[in-house]
Amino acid sequence: MDTGRYEDKEEITVKEAAEALGVSRDTVMRRIRRGEMKAVKREGSYGDQWFIPASELQIYDMQEVVTVQKSMSPEQVQNIMQKAIRENIENMKEELREEVREDMKEEMESLKQTIEDRDQKLVENLRNRLDQPNNKSLIEKIKDMFK
Repeated sequence: MDTGRYEDKEEITVKEAAEALGVSRDTVMRRIRRGEMKAVKREGSYGDQWFIPASELQIYDMQEVVTVQKSMSPEQVQNIMQKAIRENIENMKEELREEVREDMKEEMESLKQTIEDRDQKLVENLRNRLDQPNNKSLIEKIKDMFK
C-alpha cells in the first residue's frame, strides 16, 4: 500500500485511491457504495467523478494493522473501540468503588475499636477513682464548697 504520495492532497480520485490501496477501481467503488469509504460525487475533468478525502487512506493504513475475522468499516472499528473503552472505564470505576468501600470499612472498624478502647479506659479510670477510700461523696464535696 502506497498512501504516502497523496499526503499533500486533500482529495484523490477513485483511480488514485485504487493505486494507493493496491486494489481495483471496482473494489474502491464497492467500498464507497457500502459506506465503508467516504466520497463525494461532482464535476471533474471527465464529467461526474467520485472524489475521496485523502484522509480516508490513513484510515485504511490503520485497518491493515488490525487483523479481524470480519470486514469492518472504519466507523464500525471506531464504534467497537469506543464501546470497549467505555466498558473498561466502567470496570475501572467499579473496581475503584469497591476498593474505596473496603478502605472505608477497615477505617470504620479501626475507629470503632479506638473508641471502644478509649471508653473502656475511661470507665476503668472512673471506677478506680470511686474505689479510693479518701474520696468524699458528692454531697460532702458540695457541703465543703459552702463552708
